[in-house]
Amino acid sequence: NVGNVAQNAQTWTADTTGPTIRTVVITRATTAQTSTLNEGDVVTATVTFGEAVTVTGTPTLTLTIGSTPVVANYASGNGTNALTFTYTVLASQTDTDGISIGANALSLNGGTILDAVGNNATLTHAAVTNNASYKVDTTAPAALTLALAADTGTAGDYLTNNTTINVGGLESGATWEYSTNNGTNWAAGTGSAFNASVGTFATGVLRVRQTDAAGNVGNVTQNAQAWTVDTTGPTISTVAITSA
Repeated sequence: NVGNVAQNAQTWTADTTGPTIRTVVITRATTAQTSTLNEGDVVTATVTFGEAVTVTGTPTLTLTIGSTPVVANYASGNGTNALTFTYTVLASQTDTDGISIGANALSLNGGTILDAVGNNATLTHAAVTNNASYKVDTTAPAALTLALAADTGTAGDYLTNNTTINVGGLESGATWEYSTNNGTNWAAGTGSAFNASVGTFATGVLRVRQTDAAGNVGNVTQNAQAWTVDTTGPTISTVAITSA
């Protein structure tokens, strides 16, 4: 006699398939300015799986800055389906069109990524193209150039009349500022020129500097002709009869 088949009230299902990657994206960056990262900024990429995973060790994700591969380390996400990886930008790194991620850039690096029943994750994924929201610029902009629009004197002369000073060498997206008193006080520049008007500037050496989109500050330029703003007229120091 064959007994009745017993059906367990709680149906068990065999799971022999490991978790797979759904998306790989760059998700954020600290202190980035105008979509551009600078030295010391931290970029975060997120790898999302189809199910929650458990992580051991420190898996890595290879990013590409310019044409150079760099390694982002696992940061967080254990027990969830979204793992984050972080990388700190170094000096001299540049990427004008944005950070990218090559295909199959996720590596266990001696660790593991498993699902709830211990199946190993499948690490293959598509490439991520350059992301223009995460460009990299760690290089200070070039020094600016200065030229009088109407030079009424010679090199070394003092600026005593209203005049326009043209500023050259501005980088796209950069801001600039100028000082007429040896860099003690700075004023924001607009366009590519400013007016040196009698009575509005303190006496001192004219200097300019620019700050690029990533926040790099260029070298301070002192006018090659050492033009000096002088808005103070001469005064009499002494009056004396010197001979009879």
